[in-house]
Formats: sequence, C-alpha cells, structure tokens
Amino acid sequence: SERLEGRTEVRADIETVFGVVDDPEKSVEWLPGMLSVSDIKGEGRGRTYNWRYKMAAFKLSGKSEITAHDPPKRVIVQSSGGADSTWTWEFEEKNGKTVVSLVVVYVVPIPLLGRIAERLLVRQNAKEMNQALENVKRMSEAA
Repeated sequence: SERLEGRTEVRADIETVFGVVDDPEKSVEWLPGMLSVSDIKGEGRGRTYNWRYKMAAFKLSGKSEITAHDPPKRVIVQSSGGADSTWTWEFEEKNGKTVVSLVVVYVVPIPLLGRIAERLLVRQNAKEMNQALENVKRMSEAA
C-alpha cells in the first residue's frame, strides 16, 4: 500500500473547515478526480455513500463509509471498490487558524500497470492530495 501525508493552515474557524470536509457532496468540489457522489445514507459515524472517481485514465467506482467521526477534530473515511483507501483527517485550532492534517493510505488498484506507470500514478496521487488540501483551504476561507 501507499501512504500520503499532507497538512495546511487555513484562515477559517475549525467548524467551517470540518464542515467542508465532512460533507460528501462537497468532495466533488475539492477532490481532483472525484466525478460524483450519490446515495448518501446516515449522518456522522456509519454514514455511507457511493462515488465515481477518475484516477489517471481509469474511471473507478466504489463506496465510502465514515468509520470515525469526532467533530470538529477528526473524521476517518474508508473507501472500497475501485480503490481501497483510508483517509484520516485531523483538525486543530492554532492562533485563530485551523491546521488540517490528512493521511491517505491506499492500494494502487491496477496491478497490470507495471512498475513505471505505478510510480507515475503514485506521484500524480500525491499531487492531487496536495491540490485537495489547497481546495479545502480555499473553500473554507471563502465560506
């Protein structure tokens, strides 16, 4: 499995930032490659939803479940289907800002890619995670 880590500082209160990340429908706006979210069921821990996601040239679909929900400090999302992954988000108030930390552990879903293509995909995913954090920051600061 691959592991990505990132963090950003947001000029917005912790509840606002948590709200951007916690709403599955908003992930289409902040997560590069997220095509659609549907069939959202439940609230908080245990909430599930379906998604369609584009990773490089591959269109994947799967399901996510919120496995930990501690607003506004922490949320963990586990996804299965096209790409198995765990997204751990942590939020901390610091000097009137919110520090957002994200750890993503995932399995590259396409074994037939070969090593070189896999490395390129991992690099692309790292870039997209950083873009996702920037988008969460932008959306939170504009709220």
